[in-house]
Amino acid sequence: MSGTAEPSVLVAAEAATELGVSVNTVYAMVERGELSFVRRLPGRAGLLFDAATVRRLASTRKAAS
Repeated sequence: MSGTAEPSVLVAAEAATELGVSVNTVYAMVERGELSFVRRLPGRAGLLFDAATVRRLASTRKAAS
């Protein structure tokens, strides 16, 4: 059994790193409908993103560039 599992959700900063963009761009992508979040962080301003979706989008963006 491995001790380092891939996270299933990412906070905005982690999503930004995966996508190679700023956190502000992640939120702009949400507003434009390019990226959806799975839930809001309770009691905090912030969103959680499905890691597989973010990685798929990052792969698509890299292939298009």
